[in-house]
Amino acid sequence: METIEKNPRSPDMAIIACIVVATSYVAMLYTPYNRTTLFLRRNSPQLIKRRLVSAILLTLFWVSLTPIYLTFISKSASSIIQAVSLFGIIPGLKYTHDGYRFGISNLISYINDTSHCGLLIMVLLIGPIINEAFFETDFRGQRHSIVESVISELKTVMGLRNLVVAPITEEIIYRCVILSLLIPLNNVNADVLIFLTPLFFGVAHLHHGYELYKEGSIPVLQIIMVIGFQLLYTTLFGALEAFLFLRTGNALGICFVHACCNYFGFPSINIESDRKWWKYAYWMLLVVGVVGFKILLFPITESINSPIKWH
Repeated sequence: METIEKNPRSPDMAIIACIVVATSYVAMLYTPYNRTTLFLRRNSPQLIKRRLVSAILLTLFWVSLTPIYLTFISKSASSIIQAVSLFGIIPGLKYTHDGYRFGISNLISYINDTSHCGLLIMVLLIGPIINEAFFETDFRGQRHSIVESVISELKTVMGLRNLVVAPITEEIIYRCVILSLLIPLNNVNADVLIFLTPLFFGVAHLHHGYELYKEGSIPVLQIIMVIGFQLLYTTLFGALEAFLFLRTGNALGICFVHACCNYFGFPSINIESDRKWWKYAYWMLLVVGVVGFKILLFPITESINSPIKWH
């Protein structure tokens, strides 16, 4: 494999590229398609459909352009294939700093890593999962399986956005693409990649505050509190996703984790239940989930497909 010649301007160029990529996603959401869309609310089916198409096209654009940038402009990659391997979207294709590797062992590891990411998030959400599966009912008092609920949501454009398009496009843009611009630099440590790059993701969600303000149904102070919490939550979530991606080099796994978190939302402390014992059991499961998550976090995410070296 050819040795990569580092461009001394790469760090500055990479940061600028990250900012451009991150802001393009939000700009895409607010690009006026026509006069009608300017006044549509966020959950309007018409606006959702237009944004879904735009998000998919923008993601395809960056997935196509970034390998070209890394190979021919920043010279951070020695080939297009090595640049693509940074995305973690092709099972069995692993990025290395001097090239790339493709093999059966990497493919098996990719499959295992995907299931491990899923297991990890299910451990963390064990309380909400059991609550919805066995105790939660709809407005008619009927209970539905999680699979039935997911299928029902996927039949709506809002569910398609929350569970499919948003997880895939946001993870590819804010994890796969942005991290691929920084990983080849070698002089950026894991802590920076994990805790600072999610700020792009967190800040990108502040536009929800504008959506609430535009609706005019919530006081400004409450909107500030909502977006403050959302900034904290999305940044921490982004840090988890960046960690999982850097540990496993697996785009599919982090997309699944994102979809799960979108479906269940932030775990509620107060649940509606006629069974008092279940409320106490639920609170205990929240604690068990956090403890189990912490115990499993490093051992279950160890992978031969990691794009960086862990010390």
